[in-house]
Amino acid sequence: MKRFVKTLASLALAFSFGFGMQTYNKFDIYTVYAADDLTLTAKGSSSGTTQANEGKVEVRFTSPYSTLDQAKNAGYTKLIINFNISKYAPKYTDGNIPGIMPFVTGGIGWKNQDVWHSLSDGSSGTVELDFSNLSNNDNGLEFGAQIANVDGDITYDISAKLTGSGSSSGGNSGGGNTSDTINDNNPVELNYAKLLQESLYFYDANMCGSEVDEHSELTWRGDCHTSDSQITYNGKTIDLSGGFHDAGDHVKFGLPGAYSASILGVTYMEYNDAISELGLNEHYKRIMDHFADYFKKCTVRDSSGAVEAFCVQVGDGYSDHSYGGTPENQTGQRPAFFTSAAHPCTDITCETAAALALHYINFGDEESLEYAKALFEYAQNNTKETSSVLSQGFYDTNTYGDDYSFAAAMLYKATSDEKYKNAYSTNNFKEWVLNWENVTPLAVLYAPTDNKDYSTVLRILSSEIPQTNSEGFTSLGGGWGTARFNSTLQFTALLTDKMMGTDNYHTWAEGQMSYILGNNAGKHCFVIGYNDYSVINSHHRAVYGTSNFESGSAPKHLLLGALVGGPGSVSSSFNDSVSNYQETEVALDYNAGLVASAAAHYTYIMEHGTDEEKALQKTVGIKAVTCHGLSTELRTLTDPITGDVNSDGKADSEDVALVLKYVAGEEVNIDKDSADINKNSKVDVMDAVLILKEA
Repeated sequence: MKRFVKTLASLALAFSFGFGMQTYNKFDIYTVYAADDLTLTAKGSSSGTTQANEGKVEVRFTSPYSTLDQAKNAGYTKLIINFNISKYAPKYTDGNIPGIMPFVTGGIGWKNQDVWHSLSDGSSGTVELDFSNLSNNDNGLEFGAQIANVDGDITYDISAKLTGSGSSSGGNSGGGNTSDTINDNNPVELNYAKLLQESLYFYDANMCGSEVDEHSELTWRGDCHTSDSQITYNGKTIDLSGGFHDAGDHVKFGLPGAYSASILGVTYMEYNDAISELGLNEHYKRIMDHFADYFKKCTVRDSSGAVEAFCVQVGDGYSDHSYGGTPENQTGQRPAFFTSAAHPCTDITCETAAALALHYINFGDEESLEYAKALFEYAQNNTKETSSVLSQGFYDTNTYGDDYSFAAAMLYKATSDEKYKNAYSTNNFKEWVLNWENVTPLAVLYAPTDNKDYSTVLRILSSEIPQTNSEGFTSLGGGWGTARFNSTLQFTALLTDKMMGTDNYHTWAEGQMSYILGNNAGKHCFVIGYNDYSVINSHHRAVYGTSNFESGSAPKHLLLGALVGGPGSVSSSFNDSVSNYQETEVALDYNAGLVASAAAHYTYIMEHGTDEEKALQKTVGIKAVTCHGLSTELRTLTDPITGDVNSDGKADSEDVALVLKYVAGEEVNIDKDSADINKNSKVDVMDAVLILKEA
């Protein structure tokens, strides 16, 4: 349970996180909370019957923190052991009696602070170890319980958790100590349904090809780069139109594109109930189909179906970045880059295979599964190599094993074929945050093994979460795209909780998302269009509608739901400028993490939130969304719902109220065609009655 402790006007803190001392200066306004209880996972069995060894039985628990000081900085100061020992026999007859004691070990040695509970006083109960006066910054932290002075078969059931006996330092815990409002002077609404709904529209803004008019929900985007359909490869003409522009530029880069599709695929696989109940299924599937269709076009196959090559990039990164106009006006033939047996780009081909396997898992597309198998076979049969040799210096990476094993895991999940299980390996993994160059967290979480080992992901979380700026915001990436890394770290933490059946990270993740949505000292919302604090001047050519998007003119269109890079240092120094690409860049992979974390947050709230939190979770009428004087300019691609006058995907009492206000003469923004239920060419009280009947 989250417990409010106090609000400080200024606070000077120094924390040690195991990677050196960092000093944090004044916090302008900071709400400090005690840490939520953190359930620990046993390294082996925590219950059953076992033989005592040298008079004792010891149960150890994995810590999500590497050092004791990290745990304390996260607000944890006490180990609580719950035990039930139903069978035991004394080991000694010289006065030593059986008992149980909690302990902490690692670089600190083996410490139990002389806490002892005699089993003669009760064979079930709770023992507590207060480690608030201990300090150590060496790795290898573990917690545990020892049943001592016993002999023979011992039957036991032991669980462990960490709790805080005092206040936390705020914003650094994997266990969830960051408050809902990091800066309580600027609270924001945490409507994850709206966030998920709006975050999808970035993909409409970045669609490419000859079907943008048919697939994009945004009227200001149209067909573009249609000459990509006339690419020549080995004397053959290949249609490589379609797909998505990578960021604010117009190149179609293979690795971030495949990664983004994979993240969106995993999100749908894990949270499809949420996506469906919010009425987002059709929109989501249209985006995923657009990805999958392009990946298939990029796959060059021979007459037997085997892969000859794969197109990993369309467009030249350098010449493209010198162009400042809209994609619709960027004409002419673009270069394309293909793999070969000598340079197979194992990372991209495997990440694409994973995305296509997920498309089959989610939507039953047999052709996607066929292509996924063929791409993975291509990766298996050729030399293993990253795509850096073809990347022109864009999206360089030095690992491929994570992509390879993630693809194997997804193909095994899709087919149950043991050959994919056998292909899985943990070689060439990187213990870092989930991002376009590293899917190790997903490769570990979905490992096709009988006994799941979450320790790698827990180490990643415990290592990265404490790396905060002075406002308590976990800031990774060296100042470039910090919100992108933060959102994928949130997703990893919440997905890990979901898969482990724990509740260790929600409060931390919620505090981080609150910061992203504007609850920060600078009062900047880093998701465009979400609220009145939203930044607006994204580094994105299409929204400016000019030949030079960096000319200083204001954007002409609303890039709804786009996650910008975020603060390079702190929110108060954020510069909302189109030329400040490190902080205002937008990209496919940025929004993939936002979609994923929004879906995870929404699901958590609907399952565990308060009635008040649940009531906030509503989609909105997208046509009515405005920000900085810009509106959404929507096409109507989704079949309209009768009576849905505010275009939020459902007909309900809110639509009835809007119609009645309209009839009463109030100025309200409604879809009059949807409101005219009885088709008498006017909106009246009878329409409100009919909508109420529909609802």
